[in-house]
Amino acid sequence: MSTRRKRHQRTDFATLLLLVGIPCYGTQGQDKSSAPATTTFTRNASGLEAQFEPFLKAYAAGDDASLDQQFAIFAIPDPAGWFGGTFLQNQVEQLVWDYEAEVPVYEKSLLLFMRKLGKRTRFKAHCSLANPQVNLTLKPRPDSLIPVKQVEIEVFRVSFTATDGRSFSQLVNFVYMDGAYRYVGKGAYPFWAMADVTRK
Repeated sequence: MSTRRKRHQRTDFATLLLLVGIPCYGTQGQDKSSAPATTTFTRNASGLEAQFEPFLKAYAAGDDASLDQQFAIFAIPDPAGWFGGTFLQNQVEQLVWDYEAEVPVYEKSLLLFMRKLGKRTRFKAHCSLANPQVNLTLKPRPDSLIPVKQVEIEVFRVSFTATDGRSFSQLVNFVYMDGAYRYVGKGAYPFWAMADVTRK
């Protein structure tokens, strides 16, 4: 089996639009290649907060069996189809492999932070669009893959606050398609452009 290489906003103000790998601003229509979400969430911060709710409720209830199921809404339903229509064909297979690893890693990172603050603790998500200047201190990877069409990435600062007031936050990249936000990477850029940051 091939070794998986690690690959780690439309708004008028606060969303980076990646056009051939370079951030710029603009508007792009929704992707129609994936199956629709069972539930439709509004395309704004409140919609993203509502999208997190079933997952956070399952965590508070100690319902470990349904965590993966509740988190599945954040995955692109047809990654091969979406990446196939967005990148060069010879890049699609690796992108799908990388993406299939990215989503569970994101879920596990959330659970790790949540468990540090308490098991069966009720969390609330607060989401806000990230300032478009957020990516200026960290540049994309020199060998970033370049989409062959415009990809609209919405970058949110997502904070999770426990009932006792303790919280943590993350910078997260999403694409909105078929009624839901789909995760495409954590940090200033989507996973296909994010530089590898070695922990010291």
